[in-house]
Amino acid sequence: GSAVSIPAAADAATTKPPTSPIAERFESDLLTSPPITAGVRPSGHENLFFPSWMEGEWDVTQTLTSNKTPLGLKYVGGPQGSLDVAQKTMEEQNKRINEEVNLKLRFVKTSFGVVEDRAFNLKSRLNSFAGKNVVASVDYADVRESNRASVLAGGGTES
Repeated sequence: GSAVSIPAAADAATTKPPTSPIAERFESDLLTSPPITAGVRPSGHENLFFPSWMEGEWDVTQTLTSNKTPLGLKYVGGPQGSLDVAQKTMEEQNKRINEEVNLKLRFVKTSFGVVEDRAFNLKSRLNSFAGKNVVASVDYADVRESNRASVLAGGGTES
């Protein structure tokens, strides 16, 4: 016959499940910037494409699970990098940890595939997490790496 060994409950509780490289990136405080590849891709820009069934507007529930500033508070405190503003912002956000926030996200079809409507989604996320309308509009700078211009050129629409 053959023997089967079953770990004790204490052993099972201390064993961590294996993590994937993407899960490790979500948990990491190390930030890396992807290379700029504008003009290299067939679409002329780097983009994340989604399945066709994602096209449209979605009702989403998003939950803030942690709040960190790996590059420091100076990037949180508005245009002047005010540490006072940054500390107050972090305190407010820490109150929202594990709170479900309802928002709308939009994905648009282009000639290259379905992509996130970044301007719409940024405004929706910021307003939803603030609990009120705090963003009047979102515009992208007209630079060669601008995905907004490429989305519009590829058949996307203004929100």
